[in-house]
Amino acid sequence: MPDKHLVFLSYDGLSDPLGEAQVLPYIKGLAALGWKYTLISFEKPELFQQHRSRLEQECLAAGIDWQPLPYTKKPPVLSTLYDQWRLRRHLRALYRRRPFHLLHCRGYITAREGLHWQSKGVLFLFDMRGFFPDERADAGLWKKTHPIFGAVYRYFKQQERAFLSRADHIISLTEKGLSIMQALLPSHGLSLKPCTVIPCCADLDLFDPGALPENTRTAWRQARNLPESAPLLLYVGSLGTWYMLNEMLDFFREFLVLEPQARFVLATRDSASPVFSGAEERGIPRERIHVESFARKDLPSAMAAVDASVFFIRLSYSKQASSPTKQGELMAMNVPVFCNTGVGDTDVLIERYNSGILIPEFSPEAYRSAIRQWQSTRGSGSAHLRQGAKLAFALQIGIERYNQVYLKVFNK
Repeated sequence: MPDKHLVFLSYDGLSDPLGEAQVLPYIKGLAALGWKYTLISFEKPELFQQHRSRLEQECLAAGIDWQPLPYTKKPPVLSTLYDQWRLRRHLRALYRRRPFHLLHCRGYITAREGLHWQSKGVLFLFDMRGFFPDERADAGLWKKTHPIFGAVYRYFKQQERAFLSRADHIISLTEKGLSIMQALLPSHGLSLKPCTVIPCCADLDLFDPGALPENTRTAWRQARNLPESAPLLLYVGSLGTWYMLNEMLDFFREFLVLEPQARFVLATRDSASPVFSGAEERGIPRERIHVESFARKDLPSAMAAVDASVFFIRLSYSKQASSPTKQGELMAMNVPVFCNTGVGDTDVLIERYNSGILIPEFSPEAYRSAIRQWQSTRGSGSAHLRQGAKLAFALQIGIERYNQVYLKVFNK
């Protein structure tokens, strides 16, 4: 069966952090099983130029035919329509040269092509990655009352029902998202097509504390003038929109009350200005904050040097379908997390694998209670976190689930 030609469509660029963490590792693993891929992604110019050579070499070595297209940012809506038109044209040309048998569509933007080509006999896998129209609305980007964005929202909700009821198979990031989909469609006289849950997996070979030098923690801290004995709290990822910087700074202020020597390390590619201005507003000394941008390959060393991590995600309907990439990576590095309740399957996984502390509300009292709970178990060992990551987030598990989905779709 692996002689079939698969086309993977991603509106996220391979040079984006998400593309590097949640597209390329899966495809490389599946290509190693014999699946033949053409990968089409939309690349942002600056990131593309920065990472192009390395990514081309990785794809070539894995036998992946990567065909990047330039991402169009402005104007809103029209730029996306233009990108979709270019994608349709590109696929037509590709099909004439080398017919493909399955479109693996990552997200809603590319899923329109899945429906189109399905009518021509091509199999359609909808890898939904969350409730996209509701994410845009919940973030305030598509106001439902706006004459244009409200219409765009309603259009994508209509398309969502078509994707879910017509795709040959569906991938959901969370069990909670799957249950919402199962309840959503019957009210419209539709039924959900077969669905497999695959969370955002972690590359356990990259995120492996045992693969790092023994002095990593000390050397990493010394290189940044961070005290050897100070508790380090880590945040990894982008700031704003969904990740609640102000609340995380509030949390760190309470952390300092109970751990006066602590430092807050933020590993982000975003501007540090909001971090330092927010810290100043809260009376947090500037020297207690460290902001740095890391290449993905350097994140394991940063994680090995800290004592705990925090991520707060704004609650909304759409976030029930979200799987934070950082959760599995932190677990793999034996780093316990502080996070709020109500996001995807995060609560269930933290409780199942005892991998952190859930915070039920954004208040000083809840923060201090969580910190004291962490203090009471600090030093008792955390190797069980990596074992939990192997069961819940191992990249090889995700690759094998995708492999089984492909086989089912082709053999149905």
